[in-house]
Order: sequence, then structure tokens, then C-alpha cells
Amino acid sequence: MLSEGWDAKTVTHIMGLRAFSSQLLCEQAVGRGLRRTTYEVGPDGQLPPEHVVVFGIPFAFLPHEVQPAIGPQPPATAIHPVEERVRYAITWPKVQRIDYALRTRMTLNLDALEPLFLDAAGTILTAEIAPVIDSKPGMSLLEIVGDAQIQRVAQQLRTQRLVLEAALDICDKQTGQWGGGKAFQVAQVVRIVESVTASDKVRVTPAAFEASPLRRKVTIALNMGCLVEHLQDCIRSESIEMTALEIDPAYKHGSTNRMRTWYTRRRYGKPKKCHINYCVYDSELERREAVFLDRSDSAEAWVKNDHLDFEITYRFQGIVRKYRPDFIVRLTSGDHLILEVKGDKRDDDDAKWGALREWTEAVTVDGQYGCWHFGVSRQAGDILDCIAKIVTR
Repeated sequence: MLSEGWDAKTVTHIMGLRAFSSQLLCEQAVGRGLRRTTYEVGPDGQLPPEHVVVFGIPFAFLPHEVQPAIGPQPPATAIHPVEERVRYAITWPKVQRIDYALRTRMTLNLDALEPLFLDAAGTILTAEIAPVIDSKPGMSLLEIVGDAQIQRVAQQLRTQRLVLEAALDICDKQTGQWGGGKAFQVAQVVRIVESVTASDKVRVTPAAFEASPLRRKVTIALNMGCLVEHLQDCIRSESIEMTALEIDPAYKHGSTNRMRTWYTRRRYGKPKKCHINYCVYDSELERREAVFLDRSDSAEAWVKNDHLDFEITYRFQGIVRKYRPDFIVRLTSGDHLILEVKGDKRDDDDAKWGALREWTEAVTVDGQYGCWHFGVSRQAGDILDCIAKIVTR
């Protein structure tokens, strides 16, 4: 995709593969093809004409251009807050950052820890290990079928060193948040990592690798990085003693009152307990859950998180990303529920929900914004179970 800083002087064709959200973006894309290939003056003293062909999704670049008729389009529907429904307005804190104070002693509840599944077929030998079995890097662990080869790999692995490196990695990511010296922190993490690897919370596939202590040990050692990612958030969440919220100084609260009018041609419904005039659906599951929310006696107000600027920051594979949950619900008890409506699970879902859990816990502990909860709905009607758990609690 053409982005800022593009300065190639040999662009002759540009194809638009997605709709432009503004005229400015349209002009910027065309501008990527307006760099001249040469500045040599011709015999007439003028620069020779050069052209760029822009095609794909139709758009207007110059004011005098007229869009060709594409066919009848349904009229765009305005989406905006309704003054008469202001009692259904929903507000939330605009959290910029969550600061933690963590206990000196770290803990990890093994019973509450989600199992980690490691696949020997997906475990690729490193460049340091592969030569041990006269192979090239890129070979998967599952391709090593002989006990003698596995034994040779195990002899090259220094499991204690890998555990220590994993512990150092976890502690380095929490620099300045844990009390005590670094040696004390690392010793605690080593103990936790060893207890997890010895438990049934780390499961290896195929079954032959799980049944063999040696093969299981090798698989875990070569996936120590995955184990670190799996444990670090759990250790931190269970060791939190105090949290402090960094609130946006300009806008301390987000609100449905602040939503600007926007237009859509997508499918929508007419909600009853919503401050916004229409709810635009991205899926049939969202539509059905919206119906359940309107009918629930425990739901006082709700809103689809669309054009509301409510985002949760999370980290996945070392990259900071932003995530927009689907619904915000205010219950008759005064509690709030952030609901994610999800069909198929994606790789980054656990990271999203971990960040969302962290957000709701921190906001609740702060005490100024009431109690917040989160839930995930995978099929129609799940939301009623989510609400029932909160009401019972």
C-alpha cells in the first residue's frame, strides 16, 4: 500500500483496491504518481509531458470530473444520538495508561491458568540445534523420529539456561514495577516456570511426544518463548497490589453524547434502550444479541461501539495494537459490561481479552467509575449468561 514517504519516480500506473474515505486520501494516492521521471528540457524548451494511469475503484480527483453512473444506490442513513433518549446515554473513562504497583512476592494460581498447547510439528529447530542431527535449519521437531536423534538434541539444550533466560525476559518487561532486587525476582519466576512445565498445564502434541518425558522436555525447551508469553500476563495480573489510571486530561470521559453524526448504507436496526437512533450490524450474531439486550430486564441501556472512539490498547507478537469491543452495556445494578461478539476465534483474541480484562479490573479498582466487567458471546443468547453471572455476583 502506498504510504507516507513514497518518492519513487517511476510510477506509471496506480490501481485503487479499496474505497477512499476522504477526498484528501484520494488526492494523496494520485500524488504518488506525479513524480517526474526526468527533468530534461526538450527542443522546444519545455519539459516533455508525462502521464500516470489511475484505475480501479472509481473516484473523482479533479472538481470538474463527473462520476460515471454505477447503478442505483440506497440513500445513506444518518447515525446520531437522539436527544429524547438521553437517559440511555453511556459514559466511560478515557484511560490513556494503567500504572501498577506489584507485590514483592509473585504468585501464580495453576488451577486458574489456561493450558498451553505445544505442537511438535510446528516446533522448528534453531540454527544451533539443527547441525547436531546433520540437518539444515527449518526442519521441524516432529521430523526427528529416532530416540538417538532426540537424545542428541536434548544433550545440546541447556534447559536451566533457557528457563533463566525466560525468567529474565519476564522481569525485564516489568522493570521498576516489582519490589526487591532483580535476583530475588528472577528466582521467583524460575520457580514458577519450573512448576508450570512440570504440571499438566503444558500439553504437547502428538500424544507420543506427551507420553515420552524426553520428547516432552525437548519440545517445551524449544518453545520457551511461547511459555514466557503465556505466563507473563498471568503472573502480573495475580501480583497486582494497586493500580493507578492515567486519564486523558483533555477528555476525561467518553460518551455517546459526543458521537458525531455519520452516514451508512449498511444494514441497521432500531434499538429501544440505546441513545443512538440506529444500530449498524456487522453480523447476524450482533443483530440477535442486540435483540436480547433490548428484551433483557437486567440491561438498562446499551450501545454498539461504532464511531464512539472507545478503544483498548493491547500487545500481540511485540506490536502495540488497538481493539474496539462490540457493545457497552449498563445494567440496572449500575455495573457496566463490555461485550465482545465473536464467531471464529483468531490468534490475537487471547491478547485482546487479556487487555480488556486488565482494563475492567483497573477501572473497577480505581473506584471512581463503578464496577466494570467483560464477556465474550460466541452464539446468540450467550449475553444473557454473561449478565446473569454479573447480577449473581
